[in-house]
Amino acid sequence: MANVNVPVAGWPAPPGAKNYEVWDHYGPTSYVQYSNATPALGDIVNAADLGFGGFDEVSSSWSAYSNSGNYIVQVNPSAANDIPAGGAAKRSTVQWFITTAAFGAKSTEAAAATNLSGEYVRLKAFVV
Repeated sequence: MANVNVPVAGWPAPPGAKNYEVWDHYGPTSYVQYSNATPALGDIVNAADLGFGGFDEVSSSWSAYSNSGNYIVQVNPSAANDIPAGGAAKRSTVQWFITTAAFGAKSTEAAAATNLSGEYVRLKAFVV
């Protein structure tokens, strides 16, 4: 089967045509490890929490380090097939990893129930 490419609605967009949001995301008081099999759980960021209908793309800033440098985050779809082809996602899940030292290499995922409320990461997204 040949590759199929589905353009995301509204792209290409001239500069300024899409909203670009940047915010600081604080971790939860009791972390739930990432699993796209349980999409209602985990460190979920809803587009509606920011006043938008969806995300065209979500990613981290500053090489994904938290404010202390003790964690690196990865932004994932909240569930399999959670992003409609050519459409916006309603949510994303932030997965937290421990670093080997402050601003060091990525190590293992943060343990379940870890209090991350004192940690934050800068996230950015094209929003609709």
